[in-house]
Amino acid sequence: MKHYVITILFFSVLNQTYAQSCQTSKGVNLSEAAGPYASLWPRDQGSVGTCYAHSASDLLSSFIGGGHRFNVFEAAVANDSSADGGQPKDIMKTLVERGWACQDTGSFSNLFPSQEKNIISDLMDAVAISGMPVFYTNDPYSKAGEARQKRVAELAGKMASGELKPCGAYVDATDGVEEYKKLTNQVSDIEDKLKELHSEVDLFDGWFGTRETTAINRDIALLVSKKTKLEVQSTKAHSKYLTGTDILNDGRNTLDKYSEMQAAEIIYYWAEKTFPQVESVFKAYGVSSWSPSMKQYIIEKVQRDPVTNYQYAGAMYPYRLMKRLMKNACVGSGRISIPKTLKTKALNAKNDGTAKINSKVESLLQKVPAQGVGVTLNVSVLSPQTGAHAVNIIGCRTINGVKEYLIHNSWGSSCKSYHFRYQGPDKCQGGRVWIPSSQIVGNTQEIQWLEK
Repeated sequence: MKHYVITILFFSVLNQTYAQSCQTSKGVNLSEAAGPYASLWPRDQGSVGTCYAHSASDLLSSFIGGGHRFNVFEAAVANDSSADGGQPKDIMKTLVERGWACQDTGSFSNLFPSQEKNIISDLMDAVAISGMPVFYTNDPYSKAGEARQKRVAELAGKMASGELKPCGAYVDATDGVEEYKKLTNQVSDIEDKLKELHSEVDLFDGWFGTRETTAINRDIALLVSKKTKLEVQSTKAHSKYLTGTDILNDGRNTLDKYSEMQAAEIIYYWAEKTFPQVESVFKAYGVSSWSPSMKQYIIEKVQRDPVTNYQYAGAMYPYRLMKRLMKNACVGSGRISIPKTLKTKALNAKNDGTAKINSKVESLLQKVPAQGVGVTLNVSVLSPQTGAHAVNIIGCRTINGVKEYLIHNSWGSSCKSYHFRYQGPDKCQGGRVWIPSSQIVGNTQEIQWLEK
């Protein structure tokens, strides 16, 4: 019996070693049952730039385990840290330093825009449909531009709370546009009437009982006089019209054209139009942890982080609103503890070479317990695009002498975005794909992993 047990244990260990070898066709697949990526489905990153947050979030989630997944938005913003727009290792490092992050649950399952509706995409729609432009100073990234943007936001916020009375610039602009349009229409109507009267003189002068030319000319003279007066008024209104259309239609990135009070009022009135839609989205999602006032909405939207890699997202919805929301929602059971003893590690292709990177990737995948690897590479290896992209390597195998890596990405559960050669059932696994390791490592800029 003793020898029998030892034999079973021997073969169990042998099977475990065999199953975790990159040299076999079965290889290593960390997304299989009980694997660290089994519950981490490939999310859809939506907007450009968020792949770094997804890569870091899933790498941390898989390493720490416990059935929890870090919220992508929380991983990205990292409490106003330098992780905004940073590489995966920067985001991981920041979250480890903080020692906690938010759990990815319910309506916050994917806070960046994707095909599925969520609070972020609905906020984007609410702001976009109501037409609120993005107001920045001409140089928001300089200290002077950032300071002015902050002052303008605070003034607009005071207008929203009734602490400060609007100066009338927006109202004057609106009135100017409407007045000019009205005068222009009146002049156009007179010109049409004059054409009719001139035709009456030319064609029917005294014929068939029509009016005499003298009577027609009298009407023409009266209309010409009225037209002249309207044109004088129109000229005076034109300057208001030009300023008004500039304010109403071209507010994007043009705050430096106006005084700070004028700029603040422009923002205030636009916010007044959009805030009810934004408020309705918060209510629809039952967000009770924090719901903004109009003053907070203005200040959080306009006085945004001066530097962020998520300019598409930051331009389209109240970026800082969601940062505040997630920070306040990240309490109790929604909070995940991260051991501060964790260390982020990285190898750079330029400095360390591809052979060392390849060796490290395989050793991490084959160790017990196995570990995924974060990778920053050129996206051209995955699809007909170019540019930096971040993914995880979560498996390895050898098919007909060719070693392949299993890529865990953030393009959803379909493989339609990949090169056609990776879309077949032998390569695609619910959004994850098997790709020759030489292709991956040859296009890799850096790999990242965690150590206790």
